[in-house]
Amino acid sequence: MNKNKMEQVAALFGKKLNEEFHFKVGKTVMKAKWTEMGLMSTDFAGRWWPCCYMPALLTGRAVIVDD
Repeated sequence: MNKNKMEQVAALFGKKLNEEFHFKVGKTVMKAKWTEMGLMSTDFAGRWWPCCYMPALLTGRAVIVDD
């Protein structure tokens, strides 16, 4: 069985699994966290959903703003 790599991915950004942070894409700031299932972000009601901005974070088009 393959090992889940999300803990290492979170560490690339200086974060731990389930540690909440904010990132910015353009003028939009979003609340997010890395989980074993991948990057999750909140909707307008505060519910957690899978987030599609992982490529933007990896390529620098989105930036973490909590640091």
